Amino acid sequence: MDNYGSDGSTEGSKNRPDKSKSRTRTKTGCITCRCIQSKRECDGYLPSPAQQGGLSGHAMERASPSVQHLSRRALTLAVRQLNYAGPVSRVLATGPQVPGDAVSCFDFFRFRVGSVAPTARYDPLGNQHGFWDRTLLQTAHVEPAVWHAVAALGALQRKWEVVSRLSQDSFSQNEAGYSDSGSSVDRDTGKSEDADQTTAQMDSSSVQLASQANKSYIQALKISSSITDVNAILVLSIALAAVSNLTGKWVDSQVHILAAAKLVDQLADEAKGRPVSELNINDAADSLAGLDLQWLTFQTSQAPYPYLKNQLLGHALRRAKEIKSLTHAHDLLMGIMRQLWLEAGSPDTEQPNNDNAHQSDINILADLAEWEQKMLQFLSRANVKEASPTLIFLKICHTTVHLIILAGITKPDYNELNWDAHLAYFERIIALSALYIQSEVYKNPLLPSVVSLDGPGIIMSLWLVIFRCRHPLLRRRALGLLRVSRRQEGVWMSTSAAAVAQRLVEVEEAGLGGTMGSWGPVSEPAFCSLEPVTLFEQDLLKQFEAEDLDPRTWVLGAGSWTARTSWDLPAADLIPLEKRIIEIWTFAQPYDPRKGKSEAEITLYFVDPDLSGNVKQQIISVNF
Repeated sequence: MDNYGSDGSTEGSKNRPDKSKSRTRTKTGCITCRCIQSKRECDGYLPSPAQQGGLSGHAMERASPSVQHLSRRALTLAVRQLNYAGPVSRVLATGPQVPGDAVSCFDFFRFRVGSVAPTARYDPLGNQHGFWDRTLLQTAHVEPAVWHAVAALGALQRKWEVVSRLSQDSFSQNEAGYSDSGSSVDRDTGKSEDADQTTAQMDSSSVQLASQANKSYIQALKISSSITDVNAILVLSIALAAVSNLTGKWVDSQVHILAAAKLVDQLADEAKGRPVSELNINDAADSLAGLDLQWLTFQTSQAPYPYLKNQLLGHALRRAKEIKSLTHAHDLLMGIMRQLWLEAGSPDTEQPNNDNAHQSDINILADLAEWEQKMLQFLSRANVKEASPTLIFLKICHTTVHLIILAGITKPDYNELNWDAHLAYFERIIALSALYIQSEVYKNPLLPSVVSLDGPGIIMSLWLVIFRCRHPLLRRRALGLLRVSRRQEGVWMSTSAAAVAQRLVEVEEAGLGGTMGSWGPVSEPAFCSLEPVTLFEQDLLKQFEAEDLDPRTWVLGAGSWTARTSWDLPAADLIPLEKRIIEIWTFAQPYDPRKGKSEAEITLYFVDPDLSGNVKQQIISVNF
């Protein structure tokens, strides 16, 4: 936050003796955290000048120019004179009746925003601030409804960390019992009682945080009608959509995403031909495109995705003259992936000799080739660290896009057996995902779990491996990584995805005597490790080191990747076509903190039709 009141020096200061730089007091930064001094930036308590132009009514009064010119010293003095006991964040909170729990959740989101939304601000090669770490927080300081939405996000992130600890403890106990069941009688009873007491306390915290998130969400909806600025309404819609995703309110999320998409269309029309990338809603539209892609890849029967192309699609697929950062490269690649899934679900895909579908496939290949060339140019002039998590994640997305294209899901002659010919891509996704999770753990060793708000991450890619790859070794390894990842990426939750994926594998392998005996149970604890436990992972690690020296080998080398595993398996280990699941629809209940679990009905659609000639279905229930 800029120091508006003390930006000049007096004439008498020239005669003062020089002091060492280490003792010089910083004259910039936030009042409470001295963000410049601690080598980080904060969102500030006042909106940017560009944002003030869109404010109206009481929001303009709160962000009037006269307030901006207060010096830090004057503002500190004003806060101290307030007859209010508590942290400064509570004093500066919007509204006099904000509960203390909501304020602590708001602060929690501010401090953890770097882990929930790794935008260009945290990209060492980028210099642009993102939606979650700047636009959302600045709007929250002038719009109470947005403030409560941020408080709900903070409460949900804290709840997820509690839930992930519970699931981790449960998994550790089960693994210990599996590996050393003979010594279970001799376990220390006192330690077991302490563990039960800790679990009960964490259960209670989960209930309280879920209740606080629901209160903040409802409060944001109640006072949202007071917002008259279109930009602020767009910010609120995106924040509420993220809250709905984390709480499993799929219908609410659908409403918020569609409302935000209409606002983007409206603002784009008012711009009279200017592209969305040049408007001040650029970062908001990017985050909205990420939420939309989550909805597209997550098949839920409560809120099915409308396969319609709108202004949001055009923004997500916008062309750029050059790639400016790794985050920028990720946004462009996600646009290509979104187009792939849209074409796969389009009715035109099932019609043979359809010129529109054929032209769409050509456009997708051209966009991917253009992205790869621009990515090479960017890597040639940028100093990218080999172990950068963002670069590893880019490789995962790049491999996933090529895999989807090779499987031919956008073609009318698509066959479920197409996936079997591309084991090299499944291996690569698994090995890169293990590296990515490791890098996240090493970067924040004290962070119990990871929450991502917009855009699909590694959960979707690992799910794709388990769902489409029928090799027993690869899908078990992918399931093990999914179980230990402890991540929530919007609608994608690692714990629930692992539970559903395990049942899916069990259904497909039911009746195959060789599979269960040769490869062990589906939930084999030996595969739940971040270390390279398979030979193909150990071999791929050497290949990744070579790719760091020559980026062309991975950017343009998709056609030369070879598989380390093979289909040289007993006939009893092979899943025939008629037993394969081709589609899954989910009807999930929101997480119930009082029960500490959720329940979902999963509808499985098989390749083999039933006796009446219709698509064969099977409904299973999954608790997680």
